[in-house]
Amino acid sequence: TVVLPPGAMLDLALDTPVQFDTSAVGDPLTFRLRRPLKHRGQILFEKGAVVHGRLTFLERQNQSLANPGFAVGIRLYEIESPGRRALLNATLSDDPAAGPTARSTARVEQELARVKSLVRAAGSVFYRPGTSEVLRRDTALVWRTLP
Repeated sequence: TVVLPPGAMLDLALDTPVQFDTSAVGDPLTFRLRRPLKHRGQILFEKGAVVHGRLTFLERQNQSLANPGFAVGIRLYEIESPGRRALLNATLSDDPAAGPTARSTARVEQELARVKSLVRAAGSVFYRPGTSEVLRRDTALVWRTLP
């Protein structure tokens, strides 16, 4: 068993797509490391290591607004590779909606703050613009380990 230090960055690619019509809270999610997880120059987990998590929140947002989307909650709990395993507590380090397709408005930010207050135990909760597919396979998300 490996102990992960706080602040280590995990650059992950989603293996399990999340779709509003077929995904449900509690569904298992898997990710893969896009680059090795290192600490002080030492590789703790190689690129391709599997990260396990759960979908903790999924709610359609802003249906009546010009930029509808979804509030998505994910909690990561374990990382593994052949011969190695570690429990994982992490928070989303970047905002996956901050790319060129995101449209941030005061109303969206207000709604997201409301959702986060309702689901404090849901891991990282973020807003994803769109109308049907929430997170595609290979969506990149960067996480940071917590103590």
